[in-house]
Amino acid sequence: MKTRWPKKGHLGFGIINSNTNKPLYFLYAPGVNLEPQNHSGESTVERSMTTWDYAFKDKKVTLPLDEEKVLAAYRSTTSNEMRMVDLSDPNDVKKMIQEDSEVLLLKILITEHIDALH
Repeated sequence: MKTRWPKKGHLGFGIINSNTNKPLYFLYAPGVNLEPQNHSGESTVERSMTTWDYAFKDKKVTLPLDEEKVLAAYRSTTSNEMRMVDLSDPNDVKKMIQEDSEVLLLKILITEHIDALH
């Protein structure tokens, strides 16, 4: 059976910051063609620090069906410090969301729908 989605390729999320206070967000993946989207609101956070964190760095990971995984996080803080976060630990992710000023998570969930295969 052939599916309409490629089985291999890169998945990612990006942010375009311009001179305005309204960044544009975009998602890329094989078979996906989306225009950059505006943020739903205006950012009022005065950031001191920002960072990207990747859950798996450069290693290959098996993604089981029906199990949600955090792939990456973009986060900012108004303080002058940021702690290291284990994105594979749900408790550490919750703590990060509570502590940081802004958190964007890139997650993936693989499901199988029989109807999609026909």
